[in-house]
Amino acid sequence: MTDEELNAVDQAMQRAGFKRTMHAARLSREQAAVVTVYTGILIGSFDDAKRYASQLLGRPATELDFGSGGADQLAELAKDDFVAMSPTDDRGRDL
Repeated sequence: MTDEELNAVDQAMQRAGFKRTMHAARLSREQAAVVTVYTGILIGSFDDAKRYASQLLGRPATELDFGSGGADQLAELAKDDFVAMSPTDDRGRDL
């Protein structure tokens, strides 16, 4: 990823309520798919993002769904899942 892409992801995650920590937590494949679909910046596998987008759309997603016409719709559909990925401390409590 470029610095610009990393900054965009960082800003999106901060808007969703994530707090920066000294040690970044690793995302699961499912979480990476949510971040990808919500932000439009690929993190992890495109196949995972496409699978998640298909679940949101209720039909098989295509590459065109990630283009300028469908990206906004996908982001809106993924918003609740993205916001629900709240960070936790070492004991699993919300920060």
